[in-house]
Amino acid sequence: AEVLAKKLAILTYVSSELAEDSIIDVGAMLAEDMAWKVSLQEDAAVFLGDGTATYGSITGILAAVNSVAGPGKISAAAGSAANWTAVTLANLRSMTGVLPTYAEANAKFYCSKNFYHSVVAAKLDALSGNGFNDIANASTNNPTLFGYPVVFVQGMTNTAAGTTATPLVA
Repeated sequence: AEVLAKKLAILTYVSSELAEDSIIDVGAMLAEDMAWKVSLQEDAAVFLGDGTATYGSITGILAAVNSVAGPGKISAAAGSAANWTAVTLANLRSMTGVLPTYAEANAKFYCSKNFYHSVVAAKLDALSGNGFNDIANASTNNPTLFGYPVVFVQGMTNTAAGTTATPLVA
């Protein structure tokens, strides 16, 4: 595997009058906005990258995982729209069951925040005798599922009816 560094850049125009009157405030606001834009582009390339110029010629995690057969992801069935209601806790558990022992220490679930709260949290709430907070450690800002951290990636499918074979969870 080869690692090639890619650079992202952002340019903006600021009038001389604005720069003279409040350059520190404007600079802080622009720096924050630019940092968010760069991080969104990085997430898109790392997770959704398909090797095209749109993603800086980067092939991302989902493209790589989606190209391999097996339970490393949960995707919409071929020939149908992505249907979140079809995902079960057993589907999610099967991902952890095939995880090699050497990968346990750094394993995580990656999904959109909307998927997590609309599907995973709803399924956990539906379990009788167990509350969502008891199973998922949802009382913190760092939710877990089956003991593994959940990382929110907003570039992943964010709607209940998405594209065929789009990974919902990786």
